[in-house]
Amino acid sequence: MLYYEPLQQKHSQELLPIWSDMDVIRYTGIEAPCTLKQVQQRIALLEGQDVFVIRQDGNVIGILGCPCVDKTKKQYGFFYHLRKDSWNQGYGSLAAAWLVQYMQEQYQTAVLLADVFNANKASERILCKLDFELIGETTLQHGGQQMCVHQYQKIL
Repeated sequence: MLYYEPLQQKHSQELLPIWSDMDVIRYTGIEAPCTLKQVQQRIALLEGQDVFVIRQDGNVIGILGCPCVDKTKKQYGFFYHLRKDSWNQGYGSLAAAWLVQYMQEQYQTAVLLADVFNANKASERILCKLDFELIGETTLQHGGQQMCVHQYQKIL
């Protein structure tokens, strides 16, 4: 069973293996493996928003959240990052579904926005299962490469 707790600085050491793993961050907005100080800086930006660490059997296996993008438009980002040894076990689907339900309870009229690198087919499948709608496509420079990004939204 997965448990979720609000993100705090005390999680920095537990998140370091996630945000410093190139395989994990290659499909995220994080361009290079993070140091502990950079993890702490990222937490400082996200702390106090709708962002949570994911625990299984007491261990942090990931992070997910919906940081506010535009308060007046009630738009929130939607992301999740899982430790590599937690991939392909259904945790991404479970955690993402929990987050959608949480956001529906908190913000009945919000819009969730998710950007997914085209190569990240597993995340696209999860978003589609949760009825996110593909609304656009763009390209980004990431890790020295041009990458195609699909833009999704879900209106609560």
